[in-house]
Amino acid sequence: MAIITGVAAHSAHGQNVSSETIRTINATRAESPPAMDGKLDDTCWTTAGVAEGFITHRTNLPAAQQSIGYICYDNRNLYIA
Repeated sequence: MAIITGVAAHSAHGQNVSSETIRTINATRAESPPAMDGKLDDTCWTTAGVAEGFITHRTNLPAAQQSIGYICYDNRNLYIA
C-alpha cells in the first residue's frame, strides 16, 4: 500500500489554526491497470484510495469547488483520476 501525505492547517470550525495536520490518502494496489479512456468504470477505481475534502492553499478553508480524486498503483505506474 502506498500512502500520499500532505500538510494542512485547519480546524473544525473553518478557522485558521497554527498547528499542522498531516493529511493522507491511501493508494490501493490495482490488480489490473485502468484503461486510459477518461472513464472511471474500471475495477481498480472501485477500491482506489479517495481524495476529498480539499482546502485552499492560502486560507486553509474548504475549497469553494470540491472534487473527488482516486489513486491506485501497480508494479509500474501510479494512477490518479
